[in-house]
Amino acid sequence: MDDEIITFGEIITPKMAKDLLKHNINNRVTSETHVAFLADMMKRGQWKKHAQPVQFTGTPEDPKRCIDGQHRLKAIIKANVPIYLTLAFNVPEDAADTIDNGKRRTNGDHVLFGVPGLKPAAAREIGVVTPWLILYERATITQWTQTNHQFYKSTSSTDVVAYVKKNKKELTEAYAWVEKNCCFNRKTIRPRSEMLLIRILTHRVDPIASEDFCLKIYAGINLMPNTVEMTLRTWLLDMALKKEVNTKSIQCIRYTLAQAWNKIRTGNNRITTMRTLLYKEGTPAQRFK
Repeated sequence: MDDEIITFGEIITPKMAKDLLKHNINNRVTSETHVAFLADMMKRGQWKKHAQPVQFTGTPEDPKRCIDGQHRLKAIIKANVPIYLTLAFNVPEDAADTIDNGKRRTNGDHVLFGVPGLKPAAAREIGVVTPWLILYERATITQWTQTNHQFYKSTSSTDVVAYVKKNKKELTEAYAWVEKNCCFNRKTIRPRSEMLLIRILTHRVDPIASEDFCLKIYAGINLMPNTVEMTLRTWLLDMALKKEVNTKSIQCIRYTLAQAWNKIRTGNNRITTMRTLLYKEGTPAQRFK
């Protein structure tokens, strides 16, 4: 049939990608960040063969317009490596209105599919926290919770799944601990993913001190008056009540918790004001010591 969609797989070289992009007419604006992200995956050998096609109107002999896949083609050129792609031709022109309207998979979705034995709720939270852990472990990065950091942006779902597989026991045990000790009637003082992050990072330093610290600030258990933990918990509760949660405050909270943890670790747990504990924007963020 003349209107039948034609699909086939082929190894696309950078030159072939350039030729196919000659038909990239009236497409959406290219995201250079996304092109760089895909190119990095391709160069690192993390690109996986799949059946989602680069789509064209017209025939293989006479393509008319690329309506989906321009970022993949441009990434092949940027990476300068040949990549196997599925190509589709004779796609109806009006099909462009229905492309990319589906729900994008999250890291939690990829973890659920790629790591056996995890329940959806655990996979979701672990998927959120894993890119932060990967970023934190880069010793040369000072601002370890910046969403605009290039390394954070370039962390692929493949990186996330590989990290979770390698650290599955640690991550699942930390998730179970947070659920048991810090979540009451589904209400929490901070997002589960953030509590999970802090629990993991402090537990790696000192498991006993971690339990004491997290129970005090997140659950209010064993709190003593006139201590750093009491000051911290009061601050967190106040923010929760005022719903002062935005990108800036999330980063500030995590860096402040690191500074408070380090202060307590030095043996200095006397009463203090929040002003002296608070992370000052623009200064290098401390790690948990």
